Amino acid sequence: MIELTLLRTDVSDGVADGCLADLTQDERNAFAGMRREADRRSRVVTRAVLRRTLGFKLGCRPAEVPLSHLPGGKPVLDEEGGRAWHFNVSHSGNIALLAVADNPVGVDVETRMHGDPVAMARQFFCAQEQERVAGARDAGEAFLAIWTAKEAVVKMTGHGLRIDPRRFCVPHADTAFQPLPPPYPVAEWQDCRVASPSLADCSMAVSVMGAPIQELRVEHYEH
Repeated sequence: MIELTLLRTDVSDGVADGCLADLTQDERNAFAGMRREADRRSRVVTRAVLRRTLGFKLGCRPAEVPLSHLPGGKPVLDEEGGRAWHFNVSHSGNIALLAVADNPVGVDVETRMHGDPVAMARQFFCAQEQERVAGARDAGEAFLAIWTAKEAVVKMTGHGLRIDPRRFCVPHADTAFQPLPPPYPVAEWQDCRVASPSLADCSMAVSVMGAPIQELRVEHYEH
């Protein structure tokens, strides 16, 4: 089971205040220290929606959802016993993407292309992916499709970009999960699956460990 939720974070002051009520005091203090108001609001809204989603599944208030962090900083559900839920969050501009799943999961969303896609592909992609971008009708769109898939994979594992993105390739993915082709910089990645649901206003991808082939549906969160 994988649930994807796309939400806007440029909300009104009233909605933002309501989101703050669903956070812990430590979270409110941490987000208050962010310099840009847009970034602060984005993190507040996304964390509140995450807590509401997990709280519903766990049968507790949002602020009572037991979250902790791995050594690399990735937030995880600190739940002993019962059903284990995995989640991941991505931000881009005023858009955020949230995934909740039975298996380890990673997501990425991008709303715009920055820079020359062909030059950036040479810097970050394997040879096959560079060819895909250079030969695409829309090089920017092709770059973002590959980049979001790569980001989703490394976020799923918790390694982040400590793994050189040129060391692995991602498949031509759509709404059906596709396996990651070899070589695998991390042995467990042979069980990784990637899908890239298409949306008109952004590029996005989701990666899961050992998930069955299935169709994905993206829900739009209404505040």
